[in-house]
Amino acid sequence: MDTITQIEEGLDHKGGEIRDDIHLEVKIESLMVYKTQICIGGTDDDGIYRSIWYDSHQFVKWINKDTIKDMKEKLIQDIEQL
Repeated sequence: MDTITQIEEGLDHKGGEIRDDIHLEVKIESLMVYKTQICIGGTDDDGIYRSIWYDSHQFVKWINKDTIKDMKEKLIQDIEQL
């Protein structure tokens, strides 16, 4: 689908330190909404599945219309290739 090239802000649900210096390239394979959270998941270059959880309200404030438009266009292209 798409690639996450940088993790900007996320929620740490396990009580650990939130880091802003992590840089991964992940092929997005899943998008899930659960209650008030959004999860984006995929496999990194080492074959490890990674997931990022966001508070849905914070995610909507962070993401912009152009990003949503780009994601929609790429999703449509992926669907058309099936």
